[in-house]
Amino acid sequence: MLPPNPRPLSMRKTVQLMVILTILAWATQTLFKQWGYGAIILPNAPTGSQQAMPQEYGITLEVRPDAKTDGGEVTLRQVCRWSDQDDSAMAPMADVVLTRLSETLPVRQVSLEEIKSALHDAGANLSELHFSGSATCAVRRSEVDDETFIRTLKDQQAAKDDSEATTQPSDVDKIIADAPQTPLKDLLVTDFCDRLKLPSKQVEITFDDRDQATLILTSPRCRFEIDSSEATTLGAATWDVTIRTDTTERKATISAKALAYEDQLVLTRPLSKGQKIIESDIAKKRTLVDKFAEKPLTEVAAVVGEQLARNAKRGDVLTGADVQPSPIVVKDQFITVAMKQGEIKVSTIARAMDAGAKGDTVRVKNEANGDVYSVIVTAPGEGEVRTVDVASTN
Repeated sequence: MLPPNPRPLSMRKTVQLMVILTILAWATQTLFKQWGYGAIILPNAPTGSQQAMPQEYGITLEVRPDAKTDGGEVTLRQVCRWSDQDDSAMAPMADVVLTRLSETLPVRQVSLEEIKSALHDAGANLSELHFSGSATCAVRRSEVDDETFIRTLKDQQAAKDDSEATTQPSDVDKIIADAPQTPLKDLLVTDFCDRLKLPSKQVEITFDDRDQATLILTSPRCRFEIDSSEATTLGAATWDVTIRTDTTERKATISAKALAYEDQLVLTRPLSKGQKIIESDIAKKRTLVDKFAEKPLTEVAAVVGEQLARNAKRGDVLTGADVQPSPIVVKDQFITVAMKQGEIKVSTIARAMDAGAKGDTVRVKNEANGDVYSVIVTAPGEGEVRTVDVASTN
């Protein structure tokens, strides 16, 4: 039975009682929750991060600290690694393009958010993917050496630090705007040059004026998915591009004409078939072409002294098919012929029955005994017997 006038609790006692009641309520709620999931709490059981993650929890992707690419495209398999048992599940996503590099931007940091964004756009379920390793991956084109790679990363980090000094960490749009931007035009040019294995200085691509508004869009502000299947040769080229932002997605077809510079040798005057070429007959020229010549000739010294294989007019471009070696043995010329008789090498004089350049096989006749030989032309006025074609006629 309570006393008629109980003494009121002090403020300190009241606070202590409220704390005790709160702890009891939290403990009771936690216990009921564990029972609801069928859990059994053991006194020595590991908890939290000590518990092993079950296999069905998902796939873990480890972000590499750096990566290298031979072309302009940087794919998921180059930036991330995963276990062998997850390889079949990750195969459809392995070649997802995360970013593109160009000659103007050969080095770049790929962030974890960019990786997730590219996978989301490709249809991946991000709730099943878990990431470990580095927070960013420094990627570079294969031609960038280690010294340039490190220096460029330092320069980009310094520029980023300057930007972040006045940017709130949560201001994602500002961070993307301050990142190095690469226009779509540069990405397309780099992609084309990589496919044809040509340096960008040798290629000239003229884009349709109607596509200029699309060509000035930049990465990483926009994410580009480029289909280059119709841009693999000189001449007319077409790219199908999917352009994505955080809020929009659209498709565009970019048209262009691709030409390349080619070094050529052209005639400075008309020449007839069989005429010997002298140095003043040809000139070097560098011109834009939409198709490379077969067997191109680029060095003057390679054709001087040779003869033309066809009639040609001034301005004609010479190729390997237009030039043939000049004969150093002419028909009816008497030449020195070397032959072996056992272990002894002897020489005789014979009359050439054919004309031939060095390395050609010609027939010669020994006027003394009437023998006809097959001779390999070795030098002007000289040859070496390989076979005797006709026996002596005497």
